[in-house]
Amino acid sequence: MTLTSKQLINLPVFTESGIRIGKINYLEINEKEHLVEKYAVKISGITQLIPAILLISPKQIIEINSERMIVDENIVKALKTKTNKKPVEDPSPVLFVDLTKHLN
Repeated sequence: MTLTSKQLINLPVFTESGIRIGKINYLEINEKEHLVEKYAVKISGITQLIPAILLISPKQIIEINSERMIVDENIVKALKTKTNKKPVEDPSPVLFVDLTKHLN
């Protein structure tokens, strides 16, 4: 199955256990290989005080279809580990968390 960028942007993202993480905000493409290198997922939730973007590798995706993307359960564990650390001073209004480095 082939999905267009229009179908991917705003596609809801869930963990294997059904926890909603957010929606795909944009894609990072490898210009030489013409492949998706990272999916940028905007975290959703009313408790999210600082807007956050998670960078997820295609290797961390369990399934993707026209209705949703399902990611490895370890994404949540890695996210908790990353966000529990004291943040570096950053004037950016958006927190970027690169989870592609937490591959199994």
